[in-house]
Amino acid sequence: MAEVGDWVLLDENAVSVEVLQVFPNQKAMVAIGEITTIVEMSRLTKAQVQKKGNTKPKGKSTDWVGKRASFESKIDIRGMRAEEAMVFMDSWLDEAILLNINSLEIIHGKGNGVLRNIIRTQIKKIFPSAKMEDGPVDFGGAGITLVKI
Repeated sequence: MAEVGDWVLLDENAVSVEVLQVFPNQKAMVAIGEITTIVEMSRLTKAQVQKKGNTKPKGKSTDWVGKRASFESKIDIRGMRAEEAMVFMDSWLDEAILLNINSLEIIHGKGNGVLRNIIRTQIKKIFPSAKMEDGPVDFGGAGITLVKI
């Protein structure tokens, strides 16, 4: 039977996990890297070798100044399908929010205007008060959306 601090294999597939807590209902809380989950004790097998050292997950420090300095406020989504563009835009906009970036530029191309409409709708949902306009005519005009948050 596994005890707190033991290293065990989950489902006998060589995924080594650490037992953090054992519950009376034959369940245990285990750590898989930085993720913790509760599993049935029957899924755990005692590992032959235990890891040594500090087993607590280490907190990560984020270099916000460096992230802000390296953030690209201009992206090019030309050629992406609508679904790809939306997924990409979600993560990019999340990062912009975290870094408090107020001015963004999205190059989507002119085409039929599908990407332009999708990204503008998506931005309006996230930032209802955002101001959007086409880029300067000599730099792409309707193929670029400038966003001020």
